[in-house]
This record gives sequence, structure tokens and C-alpha cells, in this order.
Amino acid sequence: MAAKEKTENVTLPTEKDTTASYNTNPFSLMFDAMGRFIKYNTNWAVVLIVLGFFGVASQAGNLFHSATNSTAVNNILSSNASGTVLLASIIVITVVAIAAIVGGLALNAIVQGMLSYVALQSEQGTSVKLGEAYRAAAARFWRLFNAQLLAFLKVIGWTLLFIVPGIIAFLRYSLLSYVIMSEPETEKGVVEAHNKVKSLVKGRLLEVLGVTSISSVIPVIGTLLGLSGNAALYTQLALYNSKDLEKPKISWINYLILACGLILVIGLIIGSILLAINQA
Repeated sequence: MAAKEKTENVTLPTEKDTTASYNTNPFSLMFDAMGRFIKYNTNWAVVLIVLGFFGVASQAGNLFHSATNSTAVNNILSSNASGTVLLASIIVITVVAIAAIVGGLALNAIVQGMLSYVALQSEQGTSVKLGEAYRAAAARFWRLFNAQLLAFLKVIGWTLLFIVPGIIAFLRYSLLSYVIMSEPETEKGVVEAHNKVKSLVKGRLLEVLGVTSISSVIPVIGTLLGLSGNAALYTQLALYNSKDLEKPKISWINYLILACGLILVIGLIIGSILLAINQA
């Protein structure tokens, strides 16, 4: 089947049969979307799977590296260095950390924008070349960067208040890059993008939770599943919202995932309390 002609902006499939298109089962939603991604953008899929494999293989090394860094920081703080040296060390660490965060957000804006664009185009049955994806993301870079920075600050702020609001904020903005990449590059509003994604997922955060949770625990193909699953979820949410159609009931699987998450959180809280009591 020949790929459709490329277009600069992603358009919603308004001609599809909307009466049977909405899928609330996160498993079938993600795997069907991954199949479309692989069909129309095989090279991108292969790269993501290979990266996923190496990511799993390097987890042990990352844990060792983190432990080494923690030891180095503890050595600095516990050393008998003078106050000036200690203050200078803290300043350097802070500056490096801020630079790493900003640099990471900038890189993430481009990469996430490119991958979101490819995933959205896969939902339209269109193949995407590297240059096209880069140009699409670069044209929207500042909106992507500023919107993701604002979302990052919101998630951090809510997490500091309590963990649950932080998780909700994270889920609320999970589809942010899809909103931006589906709109023309002439759109510049950051707050508008936040308002649009909040309106889009209102009452459907359990579906976002389902896709996020399942893709995060599946090794190797988890990134590809999450990327394509979120694109499919965004597409059907945007389509139904634009037509003001009534969405079907959320699948029981999403509620089961929520229940498992709550049990895990409660278990961690109880375990932390018992550990603190034992150490007292």
C-alpha cells in the first residue's frame, strides 16, 4: 500500500468512521498503533527498538555510575575541606546541574518533537524521512522547549506539595508534544498549548495512565509502544473533541492499572514507616 502524500502539518482523519474508532483498551491501542508505526516508518521503529535493547542492557552500568556519583558527592560533603572549597564545590555542582537540566530539556524538545511528528504521521499512513522530522520539530522548537519547561516546573511544584498531584500533572502533560506537533508552526502560544492538552485529557487521564504504565514496564519495545500509543490516543481524543462526540466508557484495564499503582504506593509508604520505626 502506497504511503499518502506528505503534508507539513498533521491533520485529523475526519473521514474515518468515528462510531467504532475509539479504543479504550491500552493494550490493543498501543500494539495496533505500533503496527502502523512499523508499517509506515520501519527505519524509525528499528532504531527505537535497538536503542531500547541497549537501554535495558546498560541499566546495571547506570546504577553503578549513579552509586559512584553519590559516593563522590558524599565524600565532598563529609570531607574536612574548608568552607570556601565546600561552597565553591556546591556552586559548581549547582551550575552543572542547571546546565544539564536546560540542555536536557532543549535536546528533549527536538527529539520528542521529531518522534511525536513521526508517530502522528504514522497514524495517517505516511512515511517520514529524517530531514522532514527535524525541520518540523525545529520550526516549533521554542514552543516545544518553553511548553515543556513550564510543564516540568509544574510537575516539580506539584510533586513538592505531594506526590499524587505531581503524578497527575505528569500525566496531564504527557501529550503536550503531540498537541504542538499537530498544529501549524505559526502557532506560538505556550499557555494555549497547556490549556489545549488539559482540555483534551479532561476526564480521560486513566487512559493516559494506562498507556504510560504499560509502556514503562515492557522492555526493549516500551519506548516504541508508548510513543505510538500516545499518538493514537491523542488522535482519537482530538477527533472526538473536535466533533463533540460522546466517548465510550474507559476500559476496566485502566482501572486495574490504577488499583495496582495505589497498592504499590501504599505498600511503599507502609514500608518506609516500618523502616523508620525500626531505625528509631
